[in-house]
Amino acid sequence: MMQLAPRTNRACTPGQRGFTLMEVMLAITLLAAISAGMLVSLRGGLLTLERTSSRIEQERRALGVEEMLRMQLGDVMPSVGFCGPPPGGVRESIFRGTPQAMLLTTSYSMTEGSRGYPRIVSYQVLGNADGTVRLVVNEALFSGPVSTAPFCQPAGLLNFWPQGAQSFVVAARLASCRILYRQRFFSGAPGDWKPDWNLPNLPYAIRIEMIPPPGVIGTGPSNITIPFHVFRDVSEVYADLQ
Repeated sequence: MMQLAPRTNRACTPGQRGFTLMEVMLAITLLAAISAGMLVSLRGGLLTLERTSSRIEQERRALGVEEMLRMQLGDVMPSVGFCGPPPGGVRESIFRGTPQAMLLTTSYSMTEGSRGYPRIVSYQVLGNADGTVRLVVNEALFSGPVSTAPFCQPAGLLNFWPQGAQSFVVAARLASCRILYRQRFFSGAPGDWKPDWNLPNLPYAIRIEMIPPPGVIGTGPSNITIPFHVFRDVSEVYADLQ
């Protein structure tokens, strides 16, 4: 008589217990949720880093532009230009100013630094389409009084946009911008601030007031005041007595 083999117990011992399908799905779901949270946190950190880097870059540019402004305006030259019919025209001081524009000569260029020829420079406040304003600097070579001809108008040296000028945007978006001029007394002491300047000699100092749009802080040059350490009388003709 044939005997059947005894049945073996195939149940797992406690040390060999596995996972059910539900447990595996739950583990995968938790792992996916943790990974998604880490990715969101990583993305937020990268965006914050990008905004911080952009802000630092804007601050660096603002400081660099402000330093160039100080150097260009600090190197102002007491020069004269010729306006009128030939042969020589009428001698006039090149430095002119209104609250929205300024014309001067300087030995510093925004594009070339202190290298090369002096520049005749115009500062002008222009409007933007969104209601803000921008401050623009235009430069042209200054090779002597006769080079001021493109700037001449019937009222004098008032043309701030000569042909062939090189433009440099100091501040692209401002709520307002104006230029003020400080009068100089005969004793050399500073006087009052004026909104216009049409006197023959240089002012004691100038101030450029730049106000950013609402909610925008630290993304452009701040208000700057530049003293002029030049006391030369522009109307006098100086000769070399050596």
